[in-house]
Amino acid sequence: MTAVIATSPKFQFSAPGVGPLINGTLTTYVAGTTTPTTTWQDRAQATANTNPIVLDGNGECLLWLDPLVTYKFVLANAEGTQQWSVDNISGAEPAGLREALAASGGSALVGFIQAGTGAVSRTMQDKDREIVSVTDFAANGVSGARVDPTGVLDSTLGIQAAISSLSSGGILYFPPGTYTVSAALNLVSNLTMEFAGGAKLKHAAGITTEYILRAATKDNLVFRDMVIEGNGAFGLSAVYLTSCNNVLFDNCTITKSGSMAIYHDTCTFVKVQNCDLSNNYFYGVDERNGTGNKYIDNRFFQNGITGVATSTGGRGINIWKSIDTYVAGCRFAGNNEYGFRLYSEAADTADNRGCRISDCYFRDNVGGDIVVYNESDQVSRHTISGCIIETTTNATLGAQITLQGDNTHVVNTHVYKSGTIGTGTAFLCFEANQISLIGCSATNFSEACSFGSSTNVVVDSFLGDTVAVVSLTTTGSGIRVKNSHFIHGGVGASDVAITNFNAAGKNYYEGNIFDGFHTGIYIADEAVAIFRNTSINSGFTGLRISGNDFSLLECGGNSWDSTTPWELSALDKTVSVYDKAVTSYVAAPVSLSWAVGDRCYNSAPAVGFPKSWVCTVAGTPGTWVSEGDL
Repeated sequence: MTAVIATSPKFQFSAPGVGPLINGTLTTYVAGTTTPTTTWQDRAQATANTNPIVLDGNGECLLWLDPLVTYKFVLANAEGTQQWSVDNISGAEPAGLREALAASGGSALVGFIQAGTGAVSRTMQDKDREIVSVTDFAANGVSGARVDPTGVLDSTLGIQAAISSLSSGGILYFPPGTYTVSAALNLVSNLTMEFAGGAKLKHAAGITTEYILRAATKDNLVFRDMVIEGNGAFGLSAVYLTSCNNVLFDNCTITKSGSMAIYHDTCTFVKVQNCDLSNNYFYGVDERNGTGNKYIDNRFFQNGITGVATSTGGRGINIWKSIDTYVAGCRFAGNNEYGFRLYSEAADTADNRGCRISDCYFRDNVGGDIVVYNESDQVSRHTISGCIIETTTNATLGAQITLQGDNTHVVNTHVYKSGTIGTGTAFLCFEANQISLIGCSATNFSEACSFGSSTNVVVDSFLGDTVAVVSLTTTGSGIRVKNSHFIHGGVGASDVAITNFNAAGKNYYEGNIFDGFHTGIYIADEAVAIFRNTSINSGFTGLRISGNDFSLLECGGNSWDSTTPWELSALDKTVSVYDKAVTSYVAAPVSLSWAVGDRCYNSAPAVGFPKSWVCTVAGTPGTWVSEGDL
């Protein structure tokens, strides 16, 4: 303990050879000035001294100083002659003050008032406790060395003690540094975790059976500028939330988790924004049974690859049995399974509906970029808009965008393959119903669109640019492709723009352009409406028909290539708008089944030879009669 100077009830002033300055004066000024300032007759500063102070018959006076003021003293005798002047005088330190301020309750002895009208006085202790720092607590949660920002000590218990101290909520601050944890930190409601630049939570090496952050049935959680780094080994998720409400992840980075960066089940109004959730063992986000959750302007790169271990199931976002999920402005690249997947399982009874994906960018996600997968008929009412997909590789799933379920609508979404033509499909609808592709495009793929076992699909204003083999295939029904442009980009001698085989019902092709294909449209004996289409630069024909029954075909207003507008071979023939077969050949047909009124024009007309033949008796090939020689 440091000693302090003793205080006297009264101060006596004297002069050499004179003794006490009876009736002398002491004038007090602000240090370094001639501005008078007050002293006091009591500690409580209730009674002010006169200034100057007139000394009594013993040359004495009561003298208490303002602790916030530094003084200048000027002493004079009774005649007013100055005896001395001393500047920069302050009061003695009260006994025990230093120890009191250094003690645990010292901040309660220091006042604070904010600038501005209406501010009220409070103590520094009250002010500082608005925010709790993890380094305010012992690393072991009891005593001794504080939570360690160097990462050497395990700080799990100390950080948990800090969280628990905020049982009613508050702000938990992480100063710059690395904080090692080896067990889950259990969160409380109304908690905000704020990380300074350079602050990071790190999973201890070798820990694979513990989460890092965990919360159940908590409300109003905020994670701001949080950085979490797992140890990269297969294990558990970094953040695990169940039945939580109103959760915000803002500008966070979570990487190298043993499973998911963020896993949440039965949570509502979770918002993840401006976050980097990359290089986790499985997913960036796994959402289950959620409602009203949002993912905005986030980065999902190379999930499935931690740098320590590799899985085959890396995904950016995975959505299961959720309603009203919103994904916007996110980037998905290099995830080693899917970029985004929304799905149901066979036993599901809960809906997965109302998801909106908007203005996202996808690149080289190994299995596929967007997958809407439906096993239980619970997937419905989703929209995909304004997305860009670029790929340098072929998706192992066989398609960049896969759509199942009901009522999925894709608008202004574009898929591009660089380098060689992709071997897969850009847009795959399989066992889907009520699907629309509006204003979309596919560039440099073997197949632009496919509609296997799908119903009620609309493709409008679609551009299939540099498409090889087949632009569109369907075995579905109610498929309507209109106002679209397909440009051939392959080298195959038999590539087809639209193939309509084994369809389950009637399909419609209206107002489309087919440029540079071997064949524009190739159909079988099926219900098809073909109106106002145009084929140009065809290698073979505009419309090719295989089969014998034309009663279900509606066709008109088309503009096929002039060289071979319709094609008939030993297995193929076409039909006129009068539901009668019309073909051309060097002789009357000798195979296939024909109806009365079918007609065959001579493809090598010459003087003295028939100009055409007409079928007068139905059969195989039936009876054909010349319509006269030229």
